[in-house]
Amino acid sequence: MVNIAIIGGGDRGSVLMEILHKRDDLSILGICDIDSESPGMELARKMGIPAYERLEDVLKNPKLDLVIETTGKTSVREQVQDIKLDHAFLIGVKSPFYIKYVKPGE
Repeated sequence: MVNIAIIGGGDRGSVLMEILHKRDDLSILGICDIDSESPGMELARKMGIPAYERLEDVLKNPKLDLVIETTGKTSVREQVQDIKLDHAFLIGVKSPFYIKYVKPGE
């Protein structure tokens, strides 16, 4: 099981959270956004995923394996790098991305 935190509750973070939440081999430990009413934060609450407004609250979790930073902001990525525990990997999404979900057999 890979434990994930998503940073950024905008469109990218929301779509990513919906996709990753369906996987049995991943666990989303939380999403973080400074806007408590962002689409991702509201979706997380509906899905039962912890929603945080402070990076420290999600990034200091000792179970965290992977941080996905979806804001695309250099300043946020730098803050994440400074705060996250050394054993957690960081993936940054700097530009809009495209995900196409194809059901098996299609």
